[in-house]
Amino acid sequence: REDIHVFPNPTAGDITILRSESTDDLHLQLIDAAGRVVQQWTMPAQMDLQRVSLGPASGSYTLRWSAGAVKVCVAR
Repeated sequence: REDIHVFPNPTAGDITILRSESTDDLHLQLIDAAGRVVQQWTMPAQMDLQRVSLGPASGSYTLRWSAGAVKVCVAR
């Protein structure tokens, strides 16, 4: 199971993703309250830390990956 940590949360638009294991590519999706995928990207294997600029407007989103999900609040 792959654990990730997202900070800062809430965010003004940029987040940092830190993961505990990095043996495989990690496919991430940012999903809005209506269930639409508004952004997606891949964190390459062997990368433990990645900074991402979130494009959506203010609101509550779900960051989903194969082994879990976390809520992310964007406040612009």
